Amino acid sequence: MRKISIILKQSGNIDGDQAANFLASSSDKLSYAATSIKKQAQTNRNLAGKVLRIMYILTSTTIGLSLGFATALTVFGVLRFRRVVYTLVILCWILTIICWMLFGTYFVIERLSGDTCTALQDFRQNPDNNSLSIILPCNELLSVGTVLTDVSTGLFEVINQVNSEISTLRANSLPGLKYVCNPFSGPPDFRYQPKDCPAHSIPIGDFPKELKMFTCSDTGEAKCKEGFITISEYNVIEAYTTPVQNLLDTYPEMENLVNCQLVKDAFSDILVHYCKPLKKHIKTIYVSMLLLSIAMMVLVSTWTSTTRHEQHFLNGSVKPNIEQ
Repeated sequence: MRKISIILKQSGNIDGDQAANFLASSSDKLSYAATSIKKQAQTNRNLAGKVLRIMYILTSTTIGLSLGFATALTVFGVLRFRRVVYTLVILCWILTIICWMLFGTYFVIERLSGDTCTALQDFRQNPDNNSLSIILPCNELLSVGTVLTDVSTGLFEVINQVNSEISTLRANSLPGLKYVCNPFSGPPDFRYQPKDCPAHSIPIGDFPKELKMFTCSDTGEAKCKEGFITISEYNVIEAYTTPVQNLLDTYPEMENLVNCQLVKDAFSDILVHYCKPLKKHIKTIYVSMLLLSIAMMVLVSTWTSTTRHEQHFLNGSVKPNIEQ
């Protein structure tokens, strides 16, 4: 859009200046919006990274301490260091509670990730009727489709007009001039199909290069030979064909944007490379946390019962014999 704006300003036309100013302001707005989206995405990425690091540290620390304290509890329990055992029992109960909390957290994450992947799959198949449509702008972009159709129609007619002029030139003075490729199908669809162009046609952006060999080196029209065009005429043609080619170069991106293809491709990448591994790994973690929680609870319950039984035996079962 900036390139087109610069070329239109160089043309010196009043309408061209107005269009150039509109394109320049629109380009600035798009750049500002893109920068805002990038900053927001980076903020969300950093936040997600911090949460994941905290979860990793908390999980690793809990597992390490649980295994260490469980081993220490067993060793000191066998050696009957009661005071140490009492302290370890309390610490192990705390770690057991944390293990259960982590198990619940990972279990919920696994369910949410599964539902999210299912929603992404449904969106890829039917983006118009999906729960994610509420938070995604794809429905809003559908209304822009008519504008894109107008652009396609306009470009189709411009290129046809250029080819009509080329036909006249070929018939009169420039028989070797090549036709311009029209990458759009006919009405009513006006689909962008650049691969269907004739073999000997050229892109409209290369049309000035084609005319270069038929351009006079002298600026004076009177000195131009028959079958040649002046440099001023060449400059006007170049000024108009270059923006058209720029529009054609960006057309696939505009089409993908309107069709929300960027979002669909991102979701496809997530579904192929992340959903199944994520679900598998989270399930492995929460199953491991479940087994660790059960093992810790059984171990701590056993030693709690053992210490209570020993304390009861020492306090109640052995009484002094007092003679009257």
